[in-house]
Amino acid sequence: MKLQLMKCPSQPGNLRISRHACALRHLEAQKIGKEVPLREFDIIRRIGLEICRTCPKGKSNASVLQVSRHEREESKEPIAVQD
Repeated sequence: MKLQLMKCPSQPGNLRISRHACALRHLEAQKIGKEVPLREFDIIRRIGLEICRTCPKGKSNASVLQVSRHEREESKEPIAVQD
């Protein structure tokens, strides 16, 4: 499988990211609460994810990711337990 990268329309610096990573960033951004991070790393991470929170491309990629995960889970056959 060849990794395909896309240009992120929201992040600065002409960021190239996979659709999967874009979807994960969007989903992670939805979990951000109202609490203020204390560590510098957490502050920078939150600022980066805030941009992803309302990104329409991220939302689209996330919906595709969630559908494919759901389809995979449904396709798994239940394991038969023998006594």
